[in-house]
Amino acid sequence: MVGRLTLAHSCIRVRLVVIAVLLLGVGLVMAPRTASAAVICWNASVPSGYVVTSYTYSYSCGSGNPNAKVIQLAFSGIVACWNSPTPSNYVITGYTSSGGCGSASPNAKRLYIAYHGIVACWNSPTPSGYYVGSYRTVYDCGSGTNNAVVLYQS
Repeated sequence: MVGRLTLAHSCIRVRLVVIAVLLLGVGLVMAPRTASAAVICWNASVPSGYVVTSYTYSYSCGSGNPNAKVIQLAFSGIVACWNSPTPSNYVITGYTSSGGCGSASPNAKRLYIAYHGIVACWNSPTPSGYYVGSYRTVYDCGSGTNNAVVLYQS
């Protein structure tokens, strides 16, 4: 009886480990991609593929407050400060407010990787290989009618 009980417990443990690994794997696959943030001085250029997510103070950047930018590698759905560069394969899908981007409202933009049929704000850059197919009115793109475009791949 003791041998059977130990074998049964071992099988249960193995099953639980397999289930945990599968669940963890699903969680990792389905979780949004995020990157750790870095701080660069105000006068430094933002590296390609990165966006400014807030402004801050850094002792190593001299006087002024804010005197530095918090940057992060872009991913679909990231909120970047209004005057942040937009990476080449991204579009602006709306404007919002972010506490770290200053006092104006709106002071930030939501960015998504372009895909066939995405709706972007009218003043969003159009990535290479895409064209404007039609116009829409979208609340998150500001006031007025036809303030957004539908982008299609060429």
